[in-house]
Amino acid sequence: MQIFAEEYPLVKIAEYEQDEQNGLFLIDEKEYYPKDPSGFEKGFDIPFSAECLSIDDEGKIYIYQTNYSRMMYLGPDYRIDHSISLNLVNDPFRINSYKGFFDLDNYFGYYNRFDINGNLLVSLIIRDYAPISGEKQIYYDEQCDVLFFRDSKSNLYSIEHPSMNEAENKANFKGPTETIEMLNSGKYAPHLTAKNNVLWVDGLGYYWPGKVVNGIAYQYVSESKVTIFVPNNTLRFDFRSPDEEIESIAIHPCGDIYVLRMNWNTNTHILYRIENTWDPEWRASWYAEHPDAPGKELPSGNGVQAAATTVRTGYLNDDRIRLRKGPGTGTDSLGTYSINTTFTILENSGVKQTIDGVTSEWIKVRLNDGTEGYFYGQYVSEK
Repeated sequence: MQIFAEEYPLVKIAEYEQDEQNGLFLIDEKEYYPKDPSGFEKGFDIPFSAECLSIDDEGKIYIYQTNYSRMMYLGPDYRIDHSISLNLVNDPFRINSYKGFFDLDNYFGYYNRFDINGNLLVSLIIRDYAPISGEKQIYYDEQCDVLFFRDSKSNLYSIEHPSMNEAENKANFKGPTETIEMLNSGKYAPHLTAKNNVLWVDGLGYYWPGKVVNGIAYQYVSESKVTIFVPNNTLRFDFRSPDEEIESIAIHPCGDIYVLRMNWNTNTHILYRIENTWDPEWRASWYAEHPDAPGKELPSGNGVQAAATTVRTGYLNDDRIRLRKGPGTGTDSLGTYSINTTFTILENSGVKQTIDGVTSEWIKVRLNDGTEGYFYGQYVSEK
């Protein structure tokens, strides 16, 4: 078993203090254990508490905090940039993020899909649900817009184009026989197939969640183990630690592995990364196509200091100011914004331009709806 060998170092990139009100927060189960060591109801009354880590296809990192139904977005230097309250009453088992939306599913048959601003798009309760520990029960395929799930007898069902409309969901519902027939006919997509009444996604059975990156399969063996099937070799990682509690694992589209663990001695959550050196050509090509995505290089101080830096907040000091796609008036306009519009300042671009006799630098920002672009620095003031 390959466990953090020298050629695959587990590197700390960020550290977060426990913050019950605004940030990452995990309940210490030891506080809920009965004082009587003979007690047999150990842990039964512990609230479900977790941080669910996810990375979308653009490399953006999200952490969902279950206790307060809080979705947190990490900025370019891995600090918590902003968060959204989703007001859920059920606890998710897994979060999957995509460009423009994310979805949550859990052990008890709830499925909720949101847009990137936290607006609920789909909410379903799957009946006759008896999950087995460690298995993913619900799979949503973005490409085909189809939701797959199975019942307590492992029968596979599907709903095409799931929505908040119950009548539409019933009309688009497919039972086990029709679902398998449609998969085998190739109606959905070549990456979806059926074998032994199990849905397979890119060659991975959805009984065991995983991800395929550039043809290489990453399989979640358990909540703490990942197996990577590289050509002519198999890499097995076990992320358990005697000093830290495993919280969540996510696979980056460049092939890196991100791991979130809790250290109760320091009362901090620590984000780690293993760089993809088993397929370095793919990693380099992915970042060449996504030059603005964080993570190509480690932040200064391994991200620990960067994660604790103050968020820069700015606002427009003039009216009808264009947000540009790039640092310059020659790039596309993303919209016009009014005076006092607030945003997060991501970075000073270093690109200066003279407009109407005034020379100023273009500032990269993120608006409250998640839109990123550049404002001309003359019209940006910092709080």
